[in-house]
Amino acid sequence: VLAEGAALSFAVMYGACGWFGLRARERLACACFFLFAPSTMMMAFSYGQVGMAFATAFLPCVVFPTLVLVTESGASARRLWEAAFLLALGMTACVLSHVITTVLAVLFVGALCLARLPIFFREPRRLACFAAAAFATLGVTAWFWVPMLEQWAAEENLPLTPAQISYGSKRKVWWRCSKGH
Repeated sequence: VLAEGAALSFAVMYGACGWFGLRARERLACACFFLFAPSTMMMAFSYGQVGMAFATAFLPCVVFPTLVLVTESGASARRLWEAAFLLALGMTACVLSHVITTVLAVLFVGALCLARLPIFFREPRRLACFAAAAFATLGVTAWFWVPMLEQWAAEENLPLTPAQISYGSKRKVWWRCSKGH
C-alpha cells in the first residue's frame, strides 16, 4: 500500500506541475521533492499513516488550482473551469482520505482568497469557479458518505459519533446492514 501511495503522490504532483505549466525537468524535480519531503516520509513509514500519505498525494490538486484561480491574471474561462474541476477533485480526495488534511487545505484556500479578495470583485467568474468546486466537492463527498452513515448504529455507538472515527482508527464500532441486522 505504501508503494501505491508513493506512486500516486509522484504521479499526481508530476501531472499537476505539468498542468501548471512547468517543463519536464522542473516537473520531475517538484514531484521528487514532494515525494521525498520529510513530512511525507515520516507519515508513511514511521507512523504507518497510509491514509495521511494518500491525502498528501492530492494536495497539489488543491494548491495549484487555487493559485490559478486567485493569482493568474487574464486566465481564460476554460483555464478557470479546469482549475475549479481540479480543485474539486483534490478537495474530495482529501475529505475521503483524511479529515485533517481537508481542514489544512480549506484554511490554505480561505487565507489565499482573503489575501487576494479584490480579484474576485474585478473578475466575478473566479468566484463562480470556486463555488462550483465547493458544490462539486460536497456532492461527490456526500455520494460516498451518505450510504456509509445510513449503516451507522447510533444507539449502540453512543456517545461516539461518526465524526469522531477516522480511517485507521482502532476503535470498535457497531454497524447495521441494509437489512437492519
